[in-house]
Amino acid sequence: MTLELGTIPFKLNLSGFPQLHLYEGSIPHYRANPRPWNTPAAKPSLGFISNFVNNEDEISYFSSLDDPSVITRFVVDSFGLFQQLKWNDGDHQWKEVWSTPRLCDNYGKCGAYGICIVNSTNRFTCTCLPGNEPKSLRDGSEGCVRKKLGLSMCGNEEGFVKVAHLKTPDIFDAAWMDMSMSSLECEQACLRNCSCTAFINYNPNGKGFSCLSFYGELIDILEFTDDGWDLNVRVDATELAKYTRKS
Repeated sequence: MTLELGTIPFKLNLSGFPQLHLYEGSIPHYRANPRPWNTPAAKPSLGFISNFVNNEDEISYFSSLDDPSVITRFVVDSFGLFQQLKWNDGDHQWKEVWSTPRLCDNYGKCGAYGICIVNSTNRFTCTCLPGNEPKSLRDGSEGCVRKKLGLSMCGNEEGFVKVAHLKTPDIFDAAWMDMSMSSLECEQACLRNCSCTAFINYNPNGKGFSCLSFYGELIDILEFTDDGWDLNVRVDATELAKYTRKS
């Protein structure tokens, strides 16, 4: 599915796990937070009812207005701001319902292995996932790199640190999904593969767990206040011990 907004395509990318991307040419400009597997029709949000299906027979995303009398449109301005506008009869003009990207919504804002956080002053900061440190000495705005602790993360008692309320890393080709795998099975499968950098275990609709594991760089992550996914990040034994002591 591709929606052309001027010269900028907004499409459902089927590489890896299905995701909605807004592109500037061939470069991702914004990525919507992936929906859970086989999600039933969601409650109206910003005037929309949406439904996402991803199974062996079908991959589809459907969205409709909960009030057919509402007149709305989507536009992308010259700065790449994607907006939903609603017609206001009283003022006889279009009003913005929502827009993106803002602050942390820009694709890969904090680089590889970085988390973008919007603070109380409506500014953003970049921090690093567990087991990583800023690429520059200043902060994590240029991305993060693995800490050099001298230990391999392959068969050396490494483990996972859970980071809650995140937008998932970009789920491109370097991701693998199993829709019938428990949390322990998902963790063990990731541990057995030295290229696996993180995993997410999710129970859609209470009908059994699904496993999504990542390979390679983790990019385009932001922190939500109380929503989002729990990302289990692979760390070496030394780093894991630090988090174990904290708990």
